[in-house]
Amino acid sequence: MPRAFLLGAVLWTTVASFGLAADTELPEGGIRLGDKQGQRWLIGLRVQAKGPCFGVFATVPLPTDWAEQHVEIVNEETSPHVGSIEFREVDGGVKQMVVLMPRINAGEEAKALLTVAVT
Repeated sequence: MPRAFLLGAVLWTTVASFGLAADTELPEGGIRLGDKQGQRWLIGLRVQAKGPCFGVFATVPLPTDWAEQHVEIVNEETSPHVGSIEFREVDGGVKQMVVLMPRINAGEEAKALLTVAVT
């Protein structure tokens, strides 16, 4: 589970930093912004069970729409272990993916992965 936590922490930092870029007028002769470029991100988690696991509950931060970006889920990849995936918004506009995995047998890998297009 430490990998999932680390992945979540890295993504949280990345997602939070996008809110810092605000549209402001630039001085004449100053910096010029180029054309927007889209990116695709793979976001989610993988759980490798060394022993049997029951009632695994995980949250993963997701990028969200802002004035300067649009986020769209273009693919969802889950293993049969995933019972449900829900999305919620918490205070401050942070979007989360909430994953419930009722059972993962020893030696199996469960996954809940999203590919998102950020434009």
